[in-house]
Amino acid sequence: MHVPEVLRASSPVPFFMVWNTVLALVPLGLAFVLFRRGARTGTVTWWAGVALFVVMLPNAPYVLTDVVHLVDGARHGVTITTLLLYCAFVSVGMLAYTASIAWCSAHLRRTGVPLVTAVLAEGGLHALVAVGVLVGRYGRWNSWDLGLRPFHVLTDTLGYANLRGAAAVVLLAAGIAVISALLRLAAYGAADLVRSDA
Repeated sequence: MHVPEVLRASSPVPFFMVWNTVLALVPLGLAFVLFRRGARTGTVTWWAGVALFVVMLPNAPYVLTDVVHLVDGARHGVTITTLLLYCAFVSVGMLAYTASIAWCSAHLRRTGVPLVTAVLAEGGLHALVAVGVLVGRYGRWNSWDLGLRPFHVLTDTLGYANLRGAAAVVLLAAGIAVISALLRLAAYGAADLVRSDA
C-alpha cells in the first residue's frame, strides 16, 4: 500500500477535503510570507513567490465547486454531520482566499498603489482565479500542471474561450468577489467590536 493510499484509508473525513484544504492553505501561507509588513520585496525570489501565489490562489475558492460531491451523495441521503463538514470545509477555503487577497491588497496600498488601481488589480485576480477554478474543475488540471505541462494547460484553457466560458468566468468571479467582500466586512466589523469593548 502506497503512502497516499494509507493516508486516504486512514482519513476520518473524505480525503479530497483533507487534500483540498491543504492546497487552499498554501496561498494563505505564501501571502503571509510575501505581503506581511516588513517583508523583503522586489527581489527575484519575491517575484517568483508572487507568481507561485497567483498560480496556487485558485485552490482556495476551488472548494466551492466541491459541493458537487455533496450533490452526488445526496441520492443516498445527507446527514447534519455531512452538511456541517461541508460548511466547515468551504469556510476554511473561502477564509483562506479572503485573507490572502486582503494581505495582497494591503501590500499594494502600503507601497503607494492608488486605491482605484488596487481595486482593479483585485478584480483581475478574482477573474484569473475564476479561470483557474473552472479549468481545474472541468479540465481536471492542477496548479502544478502549469509548470509541468504549460502548453497543454494553456491550449485546454483557450478551448473555453467562448461566450459560455466567458459568462461562467464572470459569474464565478463575481460570486467569489461578493463572498470575499462580505467576509472582509464581517472581519472588520468584528475587529471594531473588539476594539470598542476593550
